[in-house]
Amino acid sequence: MSSLDDRAPRGSVLWAGDQIRRILRRDRTAESKIGAKAGLPRSSARQAPRPDVASPAGPTLADAARSIEALLVSERTQREQLAQASDNDPLATWPTTRPPLAAIQVRGQDRWGKGVWGDPRRHPDGTQYRHEGVDLVAVPGTPIYAPMDGYFAIGDPYGADKKKRGKVSSVRLHGADNKILRLFYVEPDARLRPGSYVKAGTYLGKSQDLQNLYGGITDHVHVQMESSPKKRIDPTSWVNHWQSVSAREAEQRAAKRERIELWERPLPSEHGRR
Repeated sequence: MSSLDDRAPRGSVLWAGDQIRRILRRDRTAESKIGAKAGLPRSSARQAPRPDVASPAGPTLADAARSIEALLVSERTQREQLAQASDNDPLATWPTTRPPLAAIQVRGQDRWGKGVWGDPRRHPDGTQYRHEGVDLVAVPGTPIYAPMDGYFAIGDPYGADKKKRGKVSSVRLHGADNKILRLFYVEPDARLRPGSYVKAGTYLGKSQDLQNLYGGITDHVHVQMESSPKKRIDPTSWVNHWQSVSAREAEQRAAKRERIELWERPLPSEHGRR
């Protein structure tokens, strides 16, 4: 048995490929034997007509082909299911995440719309579109942290818009399997270098003032997730997760402060007792 048989599990693509190679080697050996019995030269054995004899015992080439086809169909189905799960619930297939802000609050209605995924918007030329992200309320200067592990990069949300280009910036993290998370309206920390690998919870920078772009808008950080280039998915489940985590951490901080205050509170004096 070959070393590949020892490593590849039965039914895998590697196993099926090895089966095909073994079958082809078996057929070549059988043809050589048939040619030798017929008195043909070794070089012409393959061109000799094969007599109607039973094939050696074992899987046939058709069996191996059907095995590979079934494996490919199964793999394609799994990819489609994972893609659908990622679109419906990023938490199911995206890496572990933590809140990018200490307090998570989704931007409510203002003169420019709402910060929820899919909110209808209108371009200056009148064409309509949908909001492809979730906006988290952040007063200018709010510390922003990496929501996941990934390679750090810097961008401009309005790089293609001459009027808005250069007024704000964005940061993004490139995670595993081409997963990208973008945070718009964040001034990056000058100590971080593009291309460096950061862990979840790393300080990325601070939120920016948006009033020079959208007067009267609620200052916020725009969260945008992509499962592949230009394929955006709804980050609402991540935002909901961040809200529960941030609320739990706030409760823990409040409980810790209460314990410290109780510890530092002076005991009543003896003269005050009756």
